[in-house]
Amino acid sequence: MDNFNWLNSITPIADAAWHLNNVIRISDIENISFYDKKLDSYETTIDPSHIKGIDYAYNYNSTNDITWIDLLNSLIRFKDIRKNKLCFEDLATHSQNDYDEEMTVLKFGDILITCQGQHRLALAKFLNLSKVKVHVIEYEFNKEKYDQFLIRKYFLDKLILWNLIRPEQYELALKSFGNSLSIPISGKYLSINDQLLMPFLETYRNLSTSTILKLTDKLFSYNLGDTNYNNRHANIENMSDIQELKPFLRQLKYLGSYIN
Repeated sequence: MDNFNWLNSITPIADAAWHLNNVIRISDIENISFYDKKLDSYETTIDPSHIKGIDYAYNYNSTNDITWIDLLNSLIRFKDIRKNKLCFEDLATHSQNDYDEEMTVLKFGDILITCQGQHRLALAKFLNLSKVKVHVIEYEFNKEKYDQFLIRKYFLDKLILWNLIRPEQYELALKSFGNSLSIPISGKYLSINDQLLMPFLETYRNLSTSTILKLTDKLFSYNLGDTNYNNRHANIENMSDIQELKPFLRQLKYLGSYIN
């Protein structure tokens, strides 16, 4: 008899949709990379139904997706308590005892992941207990970092739309670090300060592509086939740097596509 059916024989467990939900990993949490530091650590009581996953070294769901019933059936310490004649009250007491090893959960927003005491917390979840005492380690969501990521994404989406970069360059640029974005645009490598991404887009969007302006620009502009290192790299750190790139950008806009 597996753990689920054994538990069901002691105290009937009503069917619930979450039984077949995947036990999530930390890496499954949306935007997990933006929870970049511990905010707080404290003792409190939680509702076990709010636990959505586990983080337990290389066991259980570390390599394969499993449901909560799969997890319950794979918890090896259940063999110890199954030897005893237990009732619901005994199981509830067991699930809330610290046994000199406190139950610990990691908190990311409103998502709880257990990293210690998964046997007892899974039991409390299936018993539908309303609260258990745990140690919580809470992580802070870096909104400033996330907002800057959204700006970068918007910027790169526009570059793709305007054929200024190739799709294979997108992901690498999106995940780049620091306060500037380095991206090859039609053979010219630009390092753009994050604060200038939106002004850069606005400048490009408003560029006129009249033939007269294009011919005038050609007298002074960067040659699209130039192999000189200094000519093929540009650091954009202020608005004047963007203005200096106008002839180059106008040529690209006039052509309407990236250059091999």
